[in-house]
Amino acid sequence: MSDIGPPDPEGYYVLVFKSDIREEIVKLSNSKGFIIEEQGDIIIVRVKSRSAAKKILRKFRRYSVF
Repeated sequence: MSDIGPPDPEGYYVLVFKSDIREEIVKLSNSKGFIIEEQGDIIIVRVKSRSAAKKILRKFRRYSVF
């Protein structure tokens, strides 16, 4: 499994997924404090914690756009 990239200039790790998992991501964001942005048919998840970003990526790898 490839590792996630470096954080953006604001310190967030950015993950991009297909919109198929919107409900699951929203459930996680309520308890973990992620920032979710919807852009058409993709969902952009921004996370401060590297370990949380890795967990999300492992769980939803097959829905990842990149």
